[in-house]
Amino acid sequence: MISDFNIYSTLNARHYQRAPSDFGIILRSTNKRLDAESGGALFSMSCDSNTARDCWIVAMRLAKYGKQLRDNYRAYKTKTVETNQYSSHSISRESVRSRVAMDFTGPTGVIIADPVEAERVKKGEGSQSKKQPQPNSPAQLNARARANLSAGLHVTQPWFHSCMARNLATDLISRHGSINGVFVVRESRRTPGCYVLSYSFNSRVFHQMISAVSVDDVPNDCYTLDNNNTRFYDLLQLVEFYQLNCGSLPTRLTHHIVRTASGDHRHEAAAPPRRDQ
Repeated sequence: MISDFNIYSTLNARHYQRAPSDFGIILRSTNKRLDAESGGALFSMSCDSNTARDCWIVAMRLAKYGKQLRDNYRAYKTKTVETNQYSSHSISRESVRSRVAMDFTGPTGVIIADPVEAERVKKGEGSQSKKQPQPNSPAQLNARARANLSAGLHVTQPWFHSCMARNLATDLISRHGSINGVFVVRESRRTPGCYVLSYSFNSRVFHQMISAVSVDDVPNDCYTLDNNNTRFYDLLQLVEFYQLNCGSLPTRLTHHIVRTASGDHRHEAAAPPRRDQ
């Protein structure tokens, strides 16, 4: 049985093993009984070319490890299917680093399908970005945060947890193992008026500050994750954007932790903004 042997290739087999060619293969027994019967002998083979030797070695190793490779592949496929059960809808397959043009003037974010309009929006945002917003003072942040919190729609969202501590967010998100994009948005305890996005990536939990900034021509605060490079009028727009785009994050947001009426927590797939047909 080939499973009873280790397989090696040799150099200069014509000289060392007195083989008819230089392209040799050595089989060494791992079976103690067979090894004792043969007196510890090595079994050698000779091939006409290096290509032929490589083909023989691959064939013998497949014969030896093929069943294990098949079982490993089936286990991986089963694990993948179980992991996909966490999500109740499929996310569009655009590049994970793509940027999607969105219109936030309505109650929900809408993707701009017209390339001409998307280019116009891009140019308009570029001209607006020349105005450098100045961060609010802690007193202004605290006052505006209370006003925004009383009227902000984010407080009704299932992914928003106003009083969740950092360690609790880490514990809840860590329960979902290797699933990327599990997240919650919570209030920052260290910086009043700001929020924190806690999310998972590569089996780790990250906590990223959502900063509140003021802009001259905007009456209320805007929010940013990437030092004002991308700004949003409210947290709903921010979350909707990062459901479709990685942006400055290593992954898109795919699932959120929901607080139930009993005080327990469960996760749900994060529904993306609707698309224009």
